[in-house]
Amino acid sequence: MKEEQRTAMQRVLSYRAFRLMKKEGLPKQIAEERVIEDLRGDYDRNWVALDAKKRPETEERNHTFFTNKGIDIASIWVTPVMLKKSIADANNAVRFLLKQESIHDYDSQAQGTENRILKDVIYVTDKGFLAKKISFYRPMTKQGDPRFWPYQMGQFCSPGDELGLAVIDGVCVLFNLSKIDYHKLLQDTEAMEVQTPVQKAILNFLVDNLGLTPVANELLQRIKDFVGVPLPAPEAKSDSKKKRDTDVGMAVEMALGIPANSKKTPDYKGIELKAWRQKGGRRDNRHTLFCQVPNWHLSPCKSIREFVKLVGYPVRDTSELQKIPLAEQKEAKELRCTVSTKVVNSQKLGLRVDNDQVIEFKDENQMTDLLVWDGDLLRRRLAEKHPETFWISCRSIKAANSKEEFLVEKIHYTRKPLIAQFLSTIEEGLVTLDHMIGYRDGALSERGPAFKIHEHDLNKIFPENIEIDLSNP
Repeated sequence: MKEEQRTAMQRVLSYRAFRLMKKEGLPKQIAEERVIEDLRGDYDRNWVALDAKKRPETEERNHTFFTNKGIDIASIWVTPVMLKKSIADANNAVRFLLKQESIHDYDSQAQGTENRILKDVIYVTDKGFLAKKISFYRPMTKQGDPRFWPYQMGQFCSPGDELGLAVIDGVCVLFNLSKIDYHKLLQDTEAMEVQTPVQKAILNFLVDNLGLTPVANELLQRIKDFVGVPLPAPEAKSDSKKKRDTDVGMAVEMALGIPANSKKTPDYKGIELKAWRQKGGRRDNRHTLFCQVPNWHLSPCKSIREFVKLVGYPVRDTSELQKIPLAEQKEAKELRCTVSTKVVNSQKLGLRVDNDQVIEFKDENQMTDLLVWDGDLLRRRLAEKHPETFWISCRSIKAANSKEEFLVEKIHYTRKPLIAQFLSTIEEGLVTLDHMIGYRDGALSERGPAFKIHEHDLNKIFPENIEIDLSNP
């Protein structure tokens, strides 16, 4: 079996076992054994295709619908024990969403039922809205692990269902992603029972699309001023004639009067700019969402130097090798590769998501963990970098002096990325990790690690974007 098929099969089996655990309340090992037994002797399948469509159709349509609406959802998996005891653990995505939306902060909550906090929650059913209460508390046992409970939730779901918790207009809203097709439901809003102004506001939000903010409109007008005007690529610092990915963004920033910088914050008054050369054919661009070093305290490898020594390959550029101190040349290594949850790469590196952490491992006879990223930090980085983004597509042309120039042709505008769902996109292989470790002027450096996404998958993280065609001004 090919490596890609084997990895896809493992992901499908793991997902099916996970769903069985939730539906029947089984321990992980027993659920895995049940799934393997059910499929025994039937392994000759297109596992890659099954992996791409392993989520039930209704859930897939709902996730696409809410992503396009810009609604950040934290998934809650219903179990028999949860419904029997009327109690649910607040997972990392739930806690992050509640804190991000200023609904509740478990970190500042004291333990004990006397410190329980009640808020309003609205269930969106196939008939309309149900107004209920949701409680947040930390018990005296188990170090006060965060808990919550939407009242009478058993009337809204069954074991194995995936629920989606969202915050709309400052109110908690609960959706049953497994049972109700919300895209179809909201096409006929007259059939929805609406009883209060809050419910009306939520319904309007679900139906309406996003628009440009005032600052986005201001930036768009500034860009329109140089549409049709060739923007020169910046002068290279070396004699290399190789085209750099960064040239396009730097050309646009120079036209806007934005100085070159490496800040982690957005470029223009809170708006991030991402510009690239158009590609022909079916290929599309991969875009860097942000760069983030691992958590060295949690990572088995304690530095980039230690990491590249374990998994890198000898330096290939002989001119660069000569700049490295003689004592280091024999052991000098570099690493430029893409790492994903979908398949282990040629360096035997892969990713997995486990306990709200992204873990990079080496799979060679046995799996060895190397680097660890905190889920909370990655979500914060995405939120900080992309509150609003202009994704700018440019056409590359040659000037009379044979130097490269760019014409701005298309913009996709997005805002409010879906923070709570970010680790799921890594787990699904939509967001990958790029290492760019090498020697520059004799010193080892890492221009990353960069978390990247393909252009056609942007809508998995960002709301339905507004496309602005500037090719015919």
